[in-house]
Amino acid sequence: MEQVMNCNICDSEIEQENGDIIGNFGICPVAFCVWCISSMTDMVIQLQGFDDIDALEERIEMLKEEQSDSCETCHNKVYKVCNCKPVVNK
Repeated sequence: MEQVMNCNICDSEIEQENGDIIGNFGICPVAFCVWCISSMTDMVIQLQGFDDIDALEERIEMLKEEQSDSCETCHNKVYKVCNCKPVVNK
């Protein structure tokens, strides 16, 4: 697989020692400079509402509820039913 040596967004040269990222989206090779990866991360934070304290607190409560629901037998996280036994809230 060929290695991408320029940022897929801004076309700047990739320098991994400076924090640039090289990887794959599935089978497609990609590379992002530190500026573009930072901008994408910031965009996701804003789009998901993670820059809003109330939205973050609500999401934390949702995660706590999800983590408290696990199967009594296999201990896997389950949301409604597991093939082992019904959900047991711990």
